[in-house]
Amino acid sequence: MQTFKARLSKAIDEGAFREKWKERTGGFPVEFRFNGTELTALNSGTRWDKGKEPGSGGFCNVLQMAVHDVARDCKVVDCEEVSQVNF
Repeated sequence: MQTFKARLSKAIDEGAFREKWKERTGGFPVEFRFNGTELTALNSGTRWDKGKEPGSGGFCNVLQMAVHDVARDCKVVDCEEVSQVNF
């Protein structure tokens, strides 16, 4: 299981974000937990690259695009993988 922690520049609409995530990823199964501007993502499926670079297809990059789809004035301030279990 992978766990990603992210901090957003402002709180966003959680429901709208989940819909945009599904659109961006084709429904890639990630569980999101929000606490204001703090976001935790739990991935129990296929290992996700943590890449942040635009166009990389990495988790943090796709997260930024989905956040931007919901709130153009919001950005991912910090995103990192905090735990991983290799199978």
